[in-house]
Amino acid sequence: MVEWFRSRGISQATLTDRRNGIAMESRPAVGSYDLEQQVEMIAFPFRRDGKVVNIKYRQLPKKFTQTKHGEQVLYGIDDIKVRAAKQVTQPISRNSC
Repeated sequence: MVEWFRSRGISQATLTDRRNGIAMESRPAVGSYDLEQQVEMIAFPFRRDGKVVNIKYRQLPKKFTQTKHGEQVLYGIDDIKVRAAKQVTQPISRNSC
């Protein structure tokens, strides 16, 4: 798994960062009706306000699935909110437009 991510420019430090929570999981193969047929998939937890609201899974080669009824949010939305909050230095007034 690490080599696959490295080939895409994603470091091992990023993978092991607890906040990202990327992991390998055995799950039924995408598109297979045989629930006994387990394959390794990469699990990407999607968080909103610190809570996991969806997990998307990628099977190699490129096949995807996700948690049933999972919330659709951007990956890393909490990081985006934190960065945006740090960049706001002053409120915008109506007269400045």
